[in-house]
This record gives sequence, C-alpha cells and structure tokens, in this order.
Amino acid sequence: AVRSYDPKVDPVGTCVGVRGTRIKNIIRELNNEKIDVVPFSDDPVQLLQNLLSPAEPRKIKNFDDRIWMVVMDEDYPTVIGKKGMNARLIGQMIGKEIDVQKISEYQKLLTIQMAELADSSETAFDDRLKIEGVSGLIIESLVSAGYDTLRKFMVAQPAEIPTKVPGVNYYDLADKILEQTRKKKG
Repeated sequence: AVRSYDPKVDPVGTCVGVRGTRIKNIIRELNNEKIDVVPFSDDPVQLLQNLLSPAEPRKIKNFDDRIWMVVMDEDYPTVIGKKGMNARLIGQMIGKEIDVQKISEYQKLLTIQMAELADSSETAFDDRLKIEGVSGLIIESLVSAGYDTLRKFMVAQPAEIPTKVPGVNYYDLADKILEQTRKKKG
C-alpha cells in the first residue's frame, strides 16, 4: 500500500513504472512472487476496498477487532485466496481480523431470520408498513403490491418482491428491517 503527500504524484503509477518496468525488477528479485500495489488509506474500510479491487464488497461492517463483509460468490475465492492466505494478508495490513461471507449464504441467512421474526407474536409487525431509511415511494409501491405490513413483507418469497415491485431489492430491505428491529430491542 503506497501513498504520496504530493497531489501531483500518482503513488501506484510511480511504483509500477512505465509498462511495469520498476515493479518487474522487484518481482524478478523476489523469484517472480506476485505483488499488488494499491493506494494506502488511513481508513481501514477504504484500505480494505483498495486491497480487494476489482472485487467489491456488497456489505461491510467494521467492528473494533474485525471487519465482516459480504462478497459476490464469484469473488469469494479471490478474496479468501489459497488456504485463506489473501484474507490473512489483508487482515495483517488492516490490523483486524477479516470475516468473509458469500452473498448466497448471507441471503439465505436473511431469509431465515425474516421468517423467524415473522413467526414472533410481535403485534407491531401487523401495523402499517414503515421501514426506517426507505423512501415513501418505495413504501407506497410495496403497500400497493400487497405488502402493507412488516409481517406480510417478512413472509414473502424473496424472488417475488422484484416481480411485484420493480427496482426493490428484498435483501436490502430485509437487512434494514432486521437492523431496525435490533435497535428497538437494544
């Protein structure tokens, strides 16, 4: 991870050199060991994103001692690396443990959590649909599609939401609902 305090200097380009001439010499000296040169950031989440590029985490949560993230299934092997080496190296650079989850696993977990929540006897789930941080237009689209309460949304099949309400992602809304519910309990 490299940075420059001079805004006129591209730190990655300077280290790599024209057509990789500078970095090739270093790679050769290290017996053809692969080297990634990325922009440095003091922010651990931004540094993580720089280190993972071109893979993009879909969700990141930053805790005191670790960072948890969700990545696309096809990016998972690259992020983890052979025998977990990439994740360990990234963790060392950031100074935190890295937990990586495939998006398919995360979506299954969200679906299960929503179903469990819908089975609860919480009466507030039968009130008119309201999700913090979601625009009124999306809420009205959900209500007109028949999801006028949280419970009705929670028991819906994830695949049916986008067909009935175009542009709405079930998993993003489910995540917000679960977060909203945790805040109320805590």
